[in-house]
Amino acid sequence: MKEIRQILAFYSENRHSAKKMALATVVAIEGSSYRRIGARMLVSDDGNWIGGISGGCLEGDALRHAQKVIHSSMPRVVSYDTQDPESKDIGIGLGCRGKIDILLAPMESLEAMTHLEHLRDILEEDGDQYLFHITAASEQSLLGKTFRSLDDCAATLGLTVSSFNTGHTEQAESSHSIELGDKKTKILCEYFRKNISLCIFGHGYDIRSMTAQARQMGWQYHLVGRLAKLHKDIVLQAESAVDYEAFEPSKYGHSCEFLLMTHDYDKDLRILQQIVPNEGQYIGILGPKNRLQNLQEDCTNETINWEAIHAPIGLDIGAENPDEIAISVVAEIIAHHRNRRGTSLKYRDKPIYERYD
Repeated sequence: MKEIRQILAFYSENRHSAKKMALATVVAIEGSSYRRIGARMLVSDDGNWIGGISGGCLEGDALRHAQKVIHSSMPRVVSYDTQDPESKDIGIGLGCRGKIDILLAPMESLEAMTHLEHLRDILEEDGDQYLFHITAASEQSLLGKTFRSLDDCAATLGLTVSSFNTGHTEQAESSHSIELGDKKTKILCEYFRKNISLCIFGHGYDIRSMTAQARQMGWQYHLVGRLAKLHKDIVLQAESAVDYEAFEPSKYGHSCEFLLMTHDYDKDLRILQQIVPNEGQYIGILGPKNRLQNLQEDCTNETINWEAIHAPIGLDIGAENPDEIAISVVAEIIAHHRNRRGTSLKYRDKPIYERYD
């Protein structure tokens, strides 16, 4: 989501200038690739860009194609195929062996403008979201159109959802392509995980490191603690900030994760007595294991699934200082939402990314 915010900000800053821009979006992948479906890059005609569609291998060549799209004012799909290690047809070296399709759309087009509007809406909404792109069509005018529902996409094509060659519904937690029987029309279903926001309890010096990591990730954060003891800049950048006594769990959304970093047993106990966890919510508690056992014995809140509590908080990376601890906590939250164990990729017996094609 951070990259999308940066792209929207770049566009807003330059939309009234003389610059012309094009939006590049990864819409299909076969084999290996550094970035996944939905990676984006906004390119201006002066050679600047924000975002990325690879690990640096494709950006230069994609910039050349983007200039052509800007000049022609017509969207197009560009394919890069390096599955054959002997192939030199695109003149660039890729570290990954795979095929990547990039949809390029001039920002002057209604399709690209609508695309960005949909992205703005997705950033503002809670919960998982979906965006549907027409990535191949017999009519050029349909290429690049985006929709928030599969029904609207089908209606534009003059079809019904049942005519799509897929068993997918809008509940799938993956981005993938839907292909019609004639194979001339393809729709990309892009899946967006819910926005992550943190509710951080505490006012110690380690809160600065945790909030810095949250900002680096593009996550929002709320603060609950002794505000008088927190640095002013940390409080100003928070979505909200209240003292312990003013904490009301109902004011925090379903996607808000609770990080108890109070260094105070009694405060942690009072907080746990108040919260009503949502399914899949991350709750992490700073402190040793025996502290958690004591909290479990003293807490009367029957809504808490103690097996799901992350305590001690963070992944086991040997973190010793506040910056390292914050990194381990952020990594654990990501692993929690990706349903991963947080172990070294060296020991993973599957591809790094799950494949759904």
